[in-house]
Amino acid sequence: MKKVNEIMSSDVTCATPDSSLMEIAQLMIKADCGEIPIVNSLDKKDLIGVITDRDIVCRTLGVGRNPLELHAVDCMTKNVVTTRPEMSIDDCLELMRINKIRRIPVVDDQNFLCGIVSQADLVKYADEEEAIEMIQEVSTPGLLPSAIH
Repeated sequence: MKKVNEIMSSDVTCATPDSSLMEIAQLMIKADCGEIPIVNSLDKKDLIGVITDRDIVCRTLGVGRNPLELHAVDCMTKNVVTTRPEMSIDDCLELMRINKIRRIPVVDDQNFLCGIVSQADLVKYADEEEAIEMIQEVSTPGLLPSAIH
């Protein structure tokens, strides 16, 4: 059975809490991704949150705030669901399905970021029926976590 560390992307683009939302949007464009992990330091990479393109829109423009005046800390998700490198891909898929998330950061025992797994990564290796179920559940509309922290 394959493990998360066999399918994760290990070259992950990160930002810090003081990164501007414009910088983060530019990182998303450059890395062609929709989520940027937020770490204490780009050297240490202690995971403290994530920010998605949807977070930027819903937690700024959606509530009348100017994203050009804000930083990652202003709209990032702080309580992040994570996985470990040694977790099976089936367990990882289930974790994403239950939490309705499309991407999940991979952290080691000290909470240092070591990779990220996307829905697309899992679909390549997971049981077809489970993958379809996960995609359907994650794609069901839901509410964005509170915009106020």
